[in-house]
Amino acid sequence: MGFFAALLGWLMMFIGSPAMAEVTSLEEVTVVGSKERAQTLPGSAAYIDQDQIREHSYDDVGKLLRQVPGVYVRDEEGYGQFPNISLRGVDPGRSQKVTIMEDGILTAPAPYSAPAAYYSPTTGRMSGIEVLKGTSQVKYGPHTTGGVINYLSTPIPQERQMYLKGSGGSNFDARAHGYLGDTLNTSFGKVGYLVEHYFRSTDGFKTINEKPGISNRDETGFENSDSTLKLSWEPETSLDQKFQLKLGYTDHESDETYMGLFDDDFSDNPYQRYPASRFDHFDSNHFRSSLQHAIELKPGLKLTTTGYYNKFHRDWFKLNGGGRDLSDDQTRALWKGEAAGTLPYRDNNRDYWLSGVESVLGYDFPLSDWTNHLEFGTRYHWDRVRRFQRNVNFTQDANGAITARNETAWGSGSAGNRREDANALAFFLQDEIKKDAWTFLPGIRYESIDYSYRDYDTTGTDPQRVTASGSKTLDVLAGGAGAQYRLSDSWSLFGGVHRGFSVPAPRDFVRSGIHEETSIGTELGARYNNQRGFSTEAIFFYTGFNDLIVVDNVGGGGTAATQNVGEVSSLGVEYLAEYDLGLARNWSFSNPYRLSFTYTDAELQSDASSATESDDATTFSFGTKGKKVPYIPEYQFQFGTGLGFTKWDLSADLIFVDETFTTASNTSNQNEGVNGTGTPNSNVGKTDAIWTLDLSAHYKMTENDTFFVNLDNVFDREYMVARHPIGPRPGKPFTFTAGVEKKF
Repeated sequence: MGFFAALLGWLMMFIGSPAMAEVTSLEEVTVVGSKERAQTLPGSAAYIDQDQIREHSYDDVGKLLRQVPGVYVRDEEGYGQFPNISLRGVDPGRSQKVTIMEDGILTAPAPYSAPAAYYSPTTGRMSGIEVLKGTSQVKYGPHTTGGVINYLSTPIPQERQMYLKGSGGSNFDARAHGYLGDTLNTSFGKVGYLVEHYFRSTDGFKTINEKPGISNRDETGFENSDSTLKLSWEPETSLDQKFQLKLGYTDHESDETYMGLFDDDFSDNPYQRYPASRFDHFDSNHFRSSLQHAIELKPGLKLTTTGYYNKFHRDWFKLNGGGRDLSDDQTRALWKGEAAGTLPYRDNNRDYWLSGVESVLGYDFPLSDWTNHLEFGTRYHWDRVRRFQRNVNFTQDANGAITARNETAWGSGSAGNRREDANALAFFLQDEIKKDAWTFLPGIRYESIDYSYRDYDTTGTDPQRVTASGSKTLDVLAGGAGAQYRLSDSWSLFGGVHRGFSVPAPRDFVRSGIHEETSIGTELGARYNNQRGFSTEAIFFYTGFNDLIVVDNVGGGGTAATQNVGEVSSLGVEYLAEYDLGLARNWSFSNPYRLSFTYTDAELQSDASSATESDDATTFSFGTKGKKVPYIPEYQFQFGTGLGFTKWDLSADLIFVDETFTTASNTSNQNEGVNGTGTPNSNVGKTDAIWTLDLSAHYKMTENDTFFVNLDNVFDREYMVARHPIGPRPGKPFTFTAGVEKKF
């Protein structure tokens, strides 16, 4: 602590005292900033803008992220509600290795205490998405072995704007999105506001098989309601400064299940669900708040301070485990409603809290004939997860009818009753240095995390009685440096080295001794932009992971614990090209083309610690040296093209994702079991290679009114996206939406 205090004092003395500055508009906080900025960073980055989000009315972040090379998304339920995101070959399970932010602020429910919590912000309301994969990550944490994804909410407009969009489509899909905003000049300074709401509901594309007593067989969809309020104030003061308050609330309900299918049933009809899963229901709400202050102390010297507080509640009532053992005919019959027995349900009731304060001081100054943009940042962060779960049994007769519900055999908290806390103090120092054709970006990050946990009574007699507890401190250090050299106005070369880390959850670290995951990533790339419609980028990357963290029970209902599986290497090539033939030929219409391609070789460099475990709940069970990392495709690409005229436009996107192994045992046949010789298992095998084509059309009825149609998976291809949790799961079939967009 003394070192950092001294460093800050030296920095302030070096900068000097504040001076008066002319009032200029302070920018929104971003990670990348723009498509143009992404092409000048000395490291790989991507910026997905509002036009890309609205082109196909995508509300699935996976559809958008596949446009970025080096990003892989494992789907679970077809709509992107619970994406499993990987950057450059890290384990994708529950997006736990990715630092997820909104407007530069941590937004995952509890990124330190519960990094594997299912969560994704509402993609459909966003104005952009930023991705950092390379060497420019030391500003962010606590998960940088995977990278950074920053969702950009709708900014407060500088003049009055109103936006309305409504659509309907397949499976009673209904969406509505609207906002109103303005910035007003008052006697108190500039005052801005934005009121926004996004709503979506659908009945889903799956059907629960008919059985006695089933009245909700078509209720397999979800409903999502998301509201945002932003207020800003730029007072009339001698120093340029801005305050911004942001409040948000999301209410989400889904009839989603952990239960997949057995392979023969999947082949017969991938869109069916077993009657045993008919009570599965996910319910969550998320309150978000932040207050930000930015001030320009003198030209080139800016201080931004943000306080934030979020509260997230989720309760997933779902069938608990089972269903993987293909040789267990009794279990199969039970799930299908063809045998009498007990259906074990679990009420996964959890609360998450997150709060913190962070400050970033940025200073632009020359040093000899070098220009510098120096940033020093500090953050205090606290988060907590509180589990208070219970088991519920349903009694089923031989015809599949429910005859009894028993929730008194266990008390509240019997299926999980604990609290985990993390208090983290983080510092970073980064300098962007430029001279002539060179740009350098060195930086370092340090975090000190105080972990604690409490286990409470699970017998149901005294849920508040502490049965075990512990605390411990974890210190982590990361750093990196990137460089870029401009060969000409069109060509540039860049590369860098970065050390990343991903921290474990408190209980795993304190009680189980799980180490932090670390990585050394290198990249080397080249960019070309002729400023006349054509740009391209090619990158070679290699990342070595140590003590890779794999969360427990990815398959659901198993007994495995979170573990460090050992060493993993990931190398590959990323390629991106964009070309607008209409712009290049000076045509009266646009004709853009876009290609995103990734080759990845991700494999274990040592035996996983679960290599001799009989439990099949983790994807890394029986993984040995040389085996491929589960769910990381060797090849994937996205190709998009379109035609744009004054009144109408058409666009098409073709996506290919290679087949992948679903466990680190790399067993291709589920009948061979998780270790190649054991009990046949529905989690074992491969996913399908995915080919999908999406089309969209827009017609401008007036200057402000546009009619649109979106067609997803035009050829209605059936494919398996995952075998976790608990058996094969399908991607979304052909769907359509049509609607109207209005701007004022």
